[in-house]
Amino acid sequence: MENACEAALSGLEARTAKLQQWTAVSVQLSSHELQQLDAAVAALQQQQQQQQQQRMEALPAIEAAAVAELQQIKKERDSLMGRMQQEGDKLLESLSLFHHNKERSWGTAVPCAKAKEKCKDMWASLAQVKETRKSAAEVLTAKLNDALGEAEKAICEEAAARREAEEVLNKYSRDGVLWACALLTSFEVATDLSVRA
Repeated sequence: MENACEAALSGLEARTAKLQQWTAVSVQLSSHELQQLDAAVAALQQQQQQQQQQRMEALPAIEAAAVAELQQIKKERDSLMGRMQQEGDKLLESLSLFHHNKERSWGTAVPCAKAKEKCKDMWASLAQVKETRKSAAEVLTAKLNDALGEAEKAICEEAAARREAEEVLNKYSRDGVLWACALLTSFEVATDLSVRA
């Protein structure tokens, strides 16, 4: 009877030693994996902060460039509008002079060829004014579209960077939870096997 008790105690001590060994290994692995996970999360956060800092530092330059571009567009528009106004004034002056000369020439004969040439010049001036306005509108539209395209591109890049950072964080969190569940399951199985032994 005494020998049986000693054998049972020896078996219990052996199972206890195995259980303690499994516990130590599990704790060591858990600590190592958690350290790796913490290091990865810290590195990702640092990278995200650096990217955010870089974007914040570049933002004033982007804003200044946008303001300068808009000022240049406004300057070109004002210059173009001034030229268009001058062309319009010249056309009105030509029309006024034409009517004035026509009224003065009621009593005199006006050569037909000269009258046709004058009308041709006025129509050419009018066509030039129309073409100038069309070109100005096309240039302004193209520049505004480019500015809007750059702004939309910057917004899309910012959104993509945020989504990427969130996906990486979610992946690390999900992998950490799955690893912890797997480790707990293996520990329970090992414990159960040790007890049964």
